[in-house]
Amino acid sequence: MSPVVYGAILAELLAVTVIDLRVERISNFWALANVLGAGLLYLLLPESYVWSFRVLNFPICFLVLGFLLFLAKIMGAGDSKFLSSLFLLLPLGFHVPFFEALLLSTLVIGAVLFALKVLRNFSAARAHVLTGNWGGFRQTIASRFSYGPVILVAWVLLGIKLWT
Repeated sequence: MSPVVYGAILAELLAVTVIDLRVERISNFWALANVLGAGLLYLLLPESYVWSFRVLNFPICFLVLGFLLFLAKIMGAGDSKFLSSLFLLLPLGFHVPFFEALLLSTLVIGAVLFALKVLRNFSAARAHVLTGNWGGFRQTIASRFSYGPVILVAWVLLGIKLWT
């Protein structure tokens, strides 16, 4: 992946992250921009962006998984659409490394946020666990968080892996 493409995606992710943190919503504009950008990349950089149906594996999986996570109220619809479309901007050879970075950033950030939530509400969480009130425990620790920063961290991790 060229440093120019990486930098452009990094700039987009910075903008999306700021917006996601401020309004807790990722507009469909960004997903549409990614789809159009991917079309341009496939036309302008055919040596890096070789079309095959395998290019759609991760986007379709993330769209389906994101929809299920949206129904479970775990992930926002904009987050899943944006993430799905982001994979279209990546050459096929970068799908797996980016997915690995995304998985790592999701697990680490999710674990930290979970631990902070439990620590902030420790007495209530402890009481729910001791009484077996798992519904109350879930309500005590439940929180939605912006996924844009998680994607940004994964992108930075991918960049570190690519250029070190």
